[in-house]
Amino acid sequence: MTDAGAGLQARLGAAGVTPVLDVDGGAVAALPVPAGWVDVGAEVMPAARTVLAAVDRSRAGWSPNAVLLDHRLSGPVDPAAVLPGAIVDARAMPGWTTEIDRIDQTPAGERALVRGTYEAEGFLARVTLALVIAADGETGGQRLVQLTVTVPADADDMLDAVDEMVDGLRVD
Repeated sequence: MTDAGAGLQARLGAAGVTPVLDVDGGAVAALPVPAGWVDVGAEVMPAARTVLAAVDRSRAGWSPNAVLLDHRLSGPVDPAAVLPGAIVDARAMPGWTTEIDRIDQTPAGERALVRGTYEAEGFLARVTLALVIAADGETGGQRLVQLTVTVPADADDMLDAVDEMVDGLRVD
């Protein structure tokens, strides 16, 4: 049994499972590109399947961004036992304030959805995390798909685009 205060990595470890990077596999996870966002190429973050940025909203060398990670799991996990770790991890961020934290079922799979604000180096950011454990139709195993979208905390006008990405996240 995993401690209720354990984060995602501890929960995966307790299950004896590790995420395995699989960026060269088929395009399993995908998301829509909202208006005002551009695909900047996964080369900026080699472990990512997709990296998007709202470059027209850049300030001080930073752009609002979305990073999609897609891993194969080395063994089976119970999503109900693992996904709460994403909420635990978010609450550990410096100055974290929760706006959304729930676990629900989506067409892509069981999902932890977390949104809130935190401070990093004097910058107040709003982050939305969608963590999905989905069936892998190719291997018969499971995938761990993580979409993290970070925008300035005061950019309420960007939330529709963030929600479009979260709601449009596909795991095929």
